[in-house]
Amino acid sequence: MDEVFAQPVVGLFPPTQLVCQSSSQHMLDFYTITQQELKEFEIPISWVVERTSLVHGIATWFVPSFLSLRASLSFSLG
Repeated sequence: MDEVFAQPVVGLFPPTQLVCQSSSQHMLDFYTITQQELKEFEIPISWVVERTSLVHGIATWFVPSFLSLRASLSFSLG
């Protein structure tokens, strides 16, 4: 039972099922961050629920962006 509930559920959710908008942005500066700081960090998250709904779980996604002085790259996962 613990093994089953430890696995993430990956799926597609239509936008009509979302009850709130994107909640936070967090940046990790790979030029200045130390290995120790990468081992454990927190990303503050908050939600403002925009409509009444029955919620069965939480879905999340992230968009990594790699920025530099010469070029930038972003892609969406989720």
